[in-house]
Amino acid sequence: FVNFEFSRMFAVSRGKCVVTSAISLTHTQTHSFSEQAAHILGTIVPGTLNVSHKINELRGRKLHLDPSNPICIIKNHIHEHFQQRYDGMFEMVDNLNEVVTVQQNFEELLIPKDHPSRQLTDTYYVDHEHLLRPHTSAHQTQMYRQGSKAFLVVGDCYRKDTIDATHYPIFHQMEGVRLWKKTEMNKSDVEHDLKQTLNALVQHLFPGNPYRWSDDYFPFTEPSFEMEVQVDEDHWLEIFGSGVIHANILNACGLHDEIGWAFGLGLERLAMRLFDINDIRQFWSTDE
Repeated sequence: FVNFEFSRMFAVSRGKCVVTSAISLTHTQTHSFSEQAAHILGTIVPGTLNVSHKINELRGRKLHLDPSNPICIIKNHIHEHFQQRYDGMFEMVDNLNEVVTVQQNFEELLIPKDHPSRQLTDTYYVDHEHLLRPHTSAHQTQMYRQGSKAFLVVGDCYRKDTIDATHYPIFHQMEGVRLWKKTEMNKSDVEHDLKQTLNALVQHLFPGNPYRWSDDYFPFTEPSFEMEVQVDEDHWLEIFGSGVIHANILNACGLHDEIGWAFGLGLERLAMRLFDINDIRQFWSTDE
């Protein structure tokens, strides 16, 4: 959801430049983009559109499943909070395949056809119909269709990015969702419950720190919000993007009589602050 990780992908483009959907690229355009990607990232894995050998190699690391890694420690810390507060209601799923369909990642989440995130310069495409998930939201509709009503999905996510102290092409997200029958809750009730839930979570993660809400925009929630927490005297950190799940998404999954909220957070952003890590590349170190 927000520019910590969740909204980097969904922030509405404010410029006037027209972008091209990766799905509509011609063979010649695809080849051209792949050549550019190969030049920047290294040799492309045969059979993929723009996945480099280095990215493909790192897919196996799964930092969120390594108990000694701060990413996994933060994941478990948040899960324990939900387990205690909601008496085990929330299912945590952290082993879903990182390869998802274009349909799951874009169409079913109402991402516009001309959104920059669809381009080969932003997203790693295995082929024209499959990609490496750029966000854990890609699993929302999958979870709805299998009947899940309250869940946390955690996974490694992939976006083409320039590597520096705060950016890396692989990062980790947590997605939280809760659903009710419309006879139990209305939109105002759901918004209130969402904010109460995340107020409690930020107090768990940053005890005593001031925090604030503001309106935001994401294609898949309406209304949408972000939360910031004050971490220094003059510095506020964006930590959650969230909102009431767009009715069209639930309707498309056959859940016409249900309503709910969703939130997303970037685990690196939290871990860097809570573990005093100043370079995102440290998460990937193999030094003892």
